[in-house]
Formats: sequence, structure tokens, C-alpha cells
Amino acid sequence: MLKKRLLSRTALAAGLMLCAAFSSVAHADNYPSKPVRLVVGFAPGGPVDLGARLVAEHLTRELGQTFIVENKPGANAAIAAMAVKSAPADGYTAYVTSSSSITLNPHLFKNTIRYNPKADFQPVATITEMPLILVINNNEPMFKDVKNLKDLVEVVRKNPSGKLAYGSAGIGNITQIAFELLSSRAGIKMNHVPYKGTADAQKAILAREVLMVFDSMSAIPHIKNGTLRPLAISSNRRIAALPDVPTVQEQGFGDFDVASWVGIFVPKATPADVVQRLSQKVLAAGKDPAVVARLSAVGPILSLDAAAFSTKIDKESAELLRVIETAGIKVQD
Repeated sequence: MLKKRLLSRTALAAGLMLCAAFSSVAHADNYPSKPVRLVVGFAPGGPVDLGARLVAEHLTRELGQTFIVENKPGANAAIAAMAVKSAPADGYTAYVTSSSSITLNPHLFKNTIRYNPKADFQPVATITEMPLILVINNNEPMFKDVKNLKDLVEVVRKNPSGKLAYGSAGIGNITQIAFELLSSRAGIKMNHVPYKGTADAQKAILAREVLMVFDSMSAIPHIKNGTLRPLAISSNRRIAALPDVPTVQEQGFGDFDVASWVGIFVPKATPADVVQRLSQKVLAAGKDPAVVARLSAVGPILSLDAAAFSTKIDKESAELLRVIETAGIKVQD
């Protein structure tokens, strides 16, 4: 009798596992069978929102279900993160965000942040990359002979430590992180002047309030008209809009890849086959000429599947933590 019970339980367990497997396959094959929410942690009109809307339009056309962009700005994108964290792990609620909320904010706001990127979310795919451009003002006499990054470093070294200042989009912003990493690699010291966002930092370099800025792609018109001089790209690849401007890494400052990105995440327990299907479709959107053209003002397409995206996050998070600790960067938590 005991043997029969054991055999019966074994058969039941096997049957349940088989049903679960078939259910999972059916889930992936039928996904999506209803509208999908893409929750964005930023206000409409910015680069993250643009990336989300372009992908949503593509996925709606390709998959026959509506992909709805829902903006939940605030608290450094933490409000949106919490909304997705608590959503069902079924692939019908996704988090579209920039790198700061995943690889930077958990280090800077560790006392108040209520989500864990690694424990709470599963990376799906990247959408675009937002590289920074190191620029100086063409009218700055001190830099009249500066043609590249090594020239800039030599000028800084010839001046008393801390005399020269660079601007950023705020304390703990990726534009500060980029400069602090470069300073560490080059063995130089500069004063940091934080501004309230990228636009204000750009105004500062145009007015020569500061001597250098890691600016966004919005600096390109000022580069084209000769007001700003580009010296380096912060990511590990050149950008099509400025093909003659080398990366920091190309100029001999080690493995240097500091750039924001836009990516998609789902709750951690989302079935792997659903994640894979969604990942494939998001990456396909990055090959759509219409999407590529409209995202070009933000930056180049970044096509990483779930596995490659996860690896990038781990490496980037560790590197940013080292920079934050070395530079002693602290924000009011």
C-alpha cells in the first residue's frame, strides 16, 4: 500500500511538472494576450519616455496588443520602480528606466531606496545608449592649444591643484561620475561645480563659468557652430554624429565606458520564456529604421539581450561604486 502511495505521489508530481511546463510554453506562445503597461519613472518628453514610446509603438504593431506607456515620475524613478516591483510577475507590467535608477541610485540613496535592482527585477533588453561628450569652450584662452584629452590633462597638471573647475548636472549625476573617473585615471584634481541639470551645466560652459563639462548629445549644435570643442566620448564607441572624436578609452585612459542607457525590466519572477520573447521583440524594435532615426538625437541604439544586459549591469554597478567611494561622493539621502 505504501509503495502504491509513493508511486501515486511521484506520478502526480511528474504530472504537475509536465502541466507547468506546457503552461509555461503556452504562456510564452500566447504572450501577450492583453495590453502591456510600460511604466516610466520620468515625465513625458525626455529620452527615457521617448525610448519607451517608440518601442511601445513598434511592439503594438508587431504583436497585435496595445503597449501602454504610463509615466510615474518622482523620487529618482523610485515611484515607478516600486509600482513594477509590486506588480504580478507575468510580463504585463514592465519598468522602462535609465541606468541611474539601476546602477547609481542604489549606491547614492541606499538608506532610503526601497527596491533592490538585482533582487526585484529581471533585465529584459536595452533600447538606447546616451553617451557624454567632453567639451571645452573654444573661446577659453587657456585651452587655445588643446586638441585632445592628453593636452587637456597637461594643462590641468600645470595649474595649482583644485584651481580649475568642471561643471556637472548635479552631485552624484553621471556627468560628475565621468569626470571623477577620468580624474582618477589621469592623476589630476579639479573643483566640482554642480548645477541643477544638464541644461544649466551646458549654459555654464557656454558662459565660461566652468572650464569643461561632460555634456549630452544636445551639445552637438554648439559643437557644429564652433562654440564648443569636443575632446572625447565617454562611452566605449564613437558616435555617428561626431565620427572624428575619439573615446576616452581610445586616448589611453584605460577601460572607460561611462554612459547612461535606457532599458526594460520586469518583476524578478517573470517566466523566463516570456522574458525571452519580450527581449527578442524589443531588440527587433532597435532594427526598425523609423525607431533608429527618431532615437538618433538621444544616442545610438544599444542592443543587449537579457543575459548580456545583466552582465553589463553587474560590471557597471561595481565600477560606479568604486568611483563614488574613491571620490567621496555623497548626496543628501
